[in-house]
Amino acid sequence: LVLGVFGFVGAENSHCLSCGDAIDDIKYTFFKCGRWARKLADLEVTVDQVVTPETIIPIMLRNKGNWKEVERYVTLILGTKEEKERLRR
Repeated sequence: LVLGVFGFVGAENSHCLSCGDAIDDIKYTFFKCGRWARKLADLEVTVDQVVTPETIIPIMLRNKGNWKEVERYVTLILGTKEEKERLRR
């Protein structure tokens, strides 16, 4: 399983491994997937702003703390998805 520009590449099925939705791309995974909604809400509280594809880069560039929080969020999701893919094979 590799994170590509348009989603997770290498998975035999294109459905979301976290929630089963038919969509499994980066935008869906980080901003829409119900499995991660609580973590996204926590991130938004921490950075004091709604996190969207349009706001995530300015949020990260605002300060080192925000960068670390976004990094933590992304790392958690990618690690979980990669582990699920390994177990599925």
